[in-house]
Amino acid sequence: MLYQLTYRSEAKLGITAEDIISILRQSETNNPKYEITGCLVFNEGYFVQLLEGEKEIVKERFAIIEGDKRHEMVEVLSEGQTLERMFEDWKMAYIKLPDDPDSKLEGQVKKDLKTLEEATERPNFTSKVFWYNVYSLLDEKGFFRPQ
Repeated sequence: MLYQLTYRSEAKLGITAEDIISILRQSETNNPKYEITGCLVFNEGYFVQLLEGEKEIVKERFAIIEGDKRHEMVEVLSEGQTLERMFEDWKMAYIKLPDDPDSKLEGQVKKDLKTLEEATERPNFTSKVFWYNVYSLLDEKGFFRPQ
């Protein structure tokens, strides 16, 4: 049985594209060694990520992620077991919308993600939480931001 963990966090002020690339390169190097797959979404200063693999390894890797200084307010949204991976062939999928708010690609990404989030073949609650939060992050309203 596999394990999935979904979390969201707020990027530190001043995070750069180079920081994101560094995160992805680390994932590409480390995740195959630990047989972890997943998806990282970044938009409007927030991350949402789903990690999947063997439970103890995912928890160990998450503890490292949680201590990363490039983000704060890390919140586990859901965790649980699953029979199969959502991102089986992806060391770390990454979704980032273009900075151009009028981009046709942005609308298509949102439409595709809404379709995935509403798909009937969602294997478990953790995947539902992941897709719901991805859609919320990419939606015009975005996440609630405490004052």
